[in-house]
Amino acid sequence: MFSDQDLRKNASITTFNSQNIVNKYSESRNMPVVVSRMAEMYLISAEAQGFPSGMARLNQLRNIRGLASHTTITDQEGFIDAILDERQKEFYAEGFYWYDLVRTNKALERLENVTEQNQLLLPIPQREIDLTGIKQNPGY
Repeated sequence: MFSDQDLRKNASITTFNSQNIVNKYSESRNMPVVVSRMAEMYLISAEAQGFPSGMARLNQLRNIRGLASHTTITDQEGFIDAILDERQKEFYAEGFYWYDLVRTNKALERLENVTEQNQLLLPIPQREIDLTGIKQNPGY
């Protein structure tokens, strides 16, 4: 996933006993650690600006990560694909990718095990169903 020039590679993956393992945040026994970093702000800003305005912000992040600027993106769809690729690498093993794909309507296209629209829905908690009388999402 990471090119050799991508500075995120060493921050995300390490080798232990000849196996590649995720090298991310340490556990806290008392409370979860929520980390927000500048890279997320760059990507949110780029996506919010859209194509072509957001290209400058996306390329700023890529340059900080030791990568060349994107120069071949020509439309909004290619731009969103580039944002998703950067988010996948930037937030590797942090649990955001599925939500990013659902939010951008790219999950059916990019996830080979997801083949039906109802797989993109989360279950509605039983308490909410009991309180409101709404129906459970399909597949649950």
